Amino acid sequence: MSTQQKRKFFKDIKHYFWDDPYLFCICANQIICRCIFGQEALKILKACHEGPTGGHHSANITARKVFDAGFFWPTIYKDAYELIKSCDACQRQGKISHRDEMPQNAIQVCEIFDVWGIDFMGPFPSSRGNKYILVAVNYLSKWVETKALPTNDARVVVKFLKSFFSRFGAPRAIISDRGTHFCNDKFDKVMSKYGVTHRLSTAYHPQTSGQVEVTNRGLKRILERTVGENRASWSDKLDDALWAFRTAYKTLIGCTPYKLVYGKSCHLPVELEHKAYWALKHANFDLKTVGLTQQFLKTLVSGVVSRFTRASHPLCEISTDKTKITRKPLKTDKHGHGNQKSTKEANDSKPKPRKVNYGQASVKESQTLINRSQPLEDNPNVSI
Repeated sequence: MSTQQKRKFFKDIKHYFWDDPYLFCICANQIICRCIFGQEALKILKACHEGPTGGHHSANITARKVFDAGFFWPTIYKDAYELIKSCDACQRQGKISHRDEMPQNAIQVCEIFDVWGIDFMGPFPSSRGNKYILVAVNYLSKWVETKALPTNDARVVVKFLKSFFSRFGAPRAIISDRGTHFCNDKFDKVMSKYGVTHRLSTAYHPQTSGQVEVTNRGLKRILERTVGENRASWSDKLDDALWAFRTAYKTLIGCTPYKLVYGKSCHLPVELEHKAYWALKHANFDLKTVGLTQQFLKTLVSGVVSRFTRASHPLCEISTDKTKITRKPLKTDKHGHGNQKSTKEANDSKPKPRKVNYGQASVKESQTLINRSQPLEDNPNVSI
């Protein structure tokens, strides 16, 4: 090994550390990834491409999903390209090249969830009585919401919008085409009620709703490659397709829509299966240890609360101790009847309350009451 190779080796080794029995790498974005090799790397790559949360995306997006899951190996991009070439579903389902796509105009958006595009997909083969998919996509975060519906009339659109506004708030504008399910009195009433601007696209300028058209094509491509021969099961695969779409890397925003909306990466099942760094360090799989820890914390908290209550309310404790009355059982004769007393005798036998003259209390007792009534931070005589 030459001197230059040695320098490079010692420079690169700073980014790795060994935590028995795994090797970890600190990437350029300061994310700790577990180093993978051999057949395990191929299993992780297949899970991120063909799994329920994969979506059969391109090689770059699949490799990004592996990085977000917390795994790394040097030939990840090369292996991803080779996997795409050998994927039967990806090779059978072609897509439009970038040369045939129309140019899109940028839409300036102030804040997240300000502008949404809405459109219908379908009709599809009937699946559990549903034939259409209503798609809504946010123009800034690329976040997608969908719902499988039996019809594409104004009634289902209004019902979807009301639940949609309760989750994401009323947007500034909604962009749609000129379909009768969007251009009607019911839709206009909902728009005016919530103060939302309704923008329409035309056949001469389809770029107005270009974002939702791109989203429709992406969701349709994922469904085509995951449904298989049973076309009637597309409604069961819709949630998985949404998960795959939301966790796919978007070049325009520089991250996934899930991370932009929630501020953290989405944890995939493959991370638990192949033991990513966060799963080893933060997820506790020993249920017995978890139960003992919770029992200890519960006992500790209850003890602290009880001592805090006694220290905060000393007068209640003193009055309770001084007014305790020991009740004696009634004497019964041989016939089992109780020994009843007259009202005067019963009143005379009752213990009389003790008269306390606070004006003649000693200095020591007064100082004790003052110390007990002080807060915990100012009272040196109370310890928890």
